[in-house]
Amino acid sequence: MTKRGCSVKRAAPILAAVLLASCSACSTVQRSETVCVLNGPGTATSNKVCYSIPDGLTGFLAGGHVRSGATVLLTQGNYGNLTIHGLQFKEQVTLSVEPGQNATFESITIERSSNFTVRGVEVSQRGKAHTDSPLVYIDEASRNIVLENLLVQSAPSVEGWGAQKWRKLARNGIVSFGQDVEIKNNQIRNVRHGIVSAGDRSQITQNRIVNFSGDGIRGLGNDSSYLRNSIRNCFKVDGNHDDGFQSWSLSENKEPGKGVVKNVVLRGNLILNYADEDQPLKCRLQGIGLFDGIYEDWIIEDNTVIVEHWHGITVMGARNVRISQNTVVDRNPLTEIAPWITITRHKDGRKPSGGEVSSNVIMRVNRERGDSSGHKFGLYQDGVHVVDNIELDRSDVRVFVSADGQVDVLEFAQGKSVGARNVPEKQN
Repeated sequence: MTKRGCSVKRAAPILAAVLLASCSACSTVQRSETVCVLNGPGTATSNKVCYSIPDGLTGFLAGGHVRSGATVLLTQGNYGNLTIHGLQFKEQVTLSVEPGQNATFESITIERSSNFTVRGVEVSQRGKAHTDSPLVYIDEASRNIVLENLLVQSAPSVEGWGAQKWRKLARNGIVSFGQDVEIKNNQIRNVRHGIVSAGDRSQITQNRIVNFSGDGIRGLGNDSSYLRNSIRNCFKVDGNHDDGFQSWSLSENKEPGKGVVKNVVLRGNLILNYADEDQPLKCRLQGIGLFDGIYEDWIIEDNTVIVEHWHGITVMGARNVRISQNTVVDRNPLTEIAPWITITRHKDGRKPSGGEVSSNVIMRVNRERGDSSGHKFGLYQDGVHVVDNIELDRSDVRVFVSADGQVDVLEFAQGKSVGARNVPEKQN
């Protein structure tokens, strides 16, 4: 085998089966070069330089064979547990898959690394016993990481899972403490928490989270956006208060509710308590739950929240939070629970300021009592401007989930149609 006129020989024993060129120009994957990696015996599917790595992908990447700007394509196979540690690139390096093939991992851990993209692979435990480690993890010392078009799942199916099996087998999907991280177009299934994003300047976009037993998304970082994600099917298996989206502030000493989370956008997301009326272990999902402020300069707009709980969108402890053009309706109109939108006091009694609740479609709530159960959260507070919201009775709302994955919400008020929303599920 030759590469740019260079002969090839075996590497040192630590990577004995990695094929490397005998001259220095051929010893690494060059900038902007695309190469393939063979996982075991086989033939490359493209006209590229290929490396055999029977000692593992972790060791190959750690061996200094990839330079800034390169693309590494994986061929068919199971690559086990991947750890990307201490790889600091100046330009984005992409780890992806040869067209038409499937590369799978049991877990991916990224530590102290920067400018690295993982695209198009599967991360699955396939029903192995639960551990505390997530399927995909990014530590706080990592920067500029992109996770795109991944399939992340604890198991391919949850059919027949009872509460005990959920507690034993469901792992967290993607957990990121890194900064400037993009998590986009991923499918995350059959997990505990779907996505946990704790680093600043994160972009969480067009992910599809299906079947979870904790929270759909936890968003804890500043200057971050959560756009057009689909979150559906919550399973009740323990005492967790399950949320479609949840955030809380932390002090410097990591005390919840003692800090500020700033400059966050939630836009165009779908939160659906359950799609199937016959789903077992259905939870009563809280929609967007912001219970431990302060939340400062947040925009929550154009989201569709369909839940069987009072908390449709609740913000406790807010400065300059705008909630507009959302649709928040009851998943089950036969219950006495009516989800609300509200901005209210911090748990320590601090009043909200500069808040706005405008142009939303919501369920009618008794503003003197909160709702039929006497909850007060739904009452509007001083410091919150409320204008142009459309309030519906239970009889005004119908929710349909079609076989092709679309959610159709039809709304009527006083015999007149006030709007219809067709919310497509994100398909990967």
